[in-house]
Amino acid sequence: MNEYRSSASIAADHPCLDGHFPGNPIVPGVVLLELVAGAMREWQGPQAWIRKFNHTKFVGLLRADELVEILLQGDNTQIKFRCSCGERLLSQGTFEWARHG
Repeated sequence: MNEYRSSASIAADHPCLDGHFPGNPIVPGVVLLELVAGAMREWQGPQAWIRKFNHTKFVGLLRADELVEILLQGDNTQIKFRCSCGERLLSQGTFEWARHG
């Protein structure tokens, strides 16, 4: 099984935090999944794209400027992902992917 690790953060002034939630900004789950997709492209190249997320669970909150660590493990079609912030699990699941062209 192949493995790739990446990390990222969402700045406090990112537009996704407006209204999500005022006075207590939380990074939306869809933005966390976009970070997973970005890590996939870093690992497999710009032609890689996620076809379908499977069994995705969100179990923790990510706040602005916190570092999210992304672990991808898998093969040519199926990838397991895990997003964490320190010891806190944020999200995990699997996705199917392919290459354009």
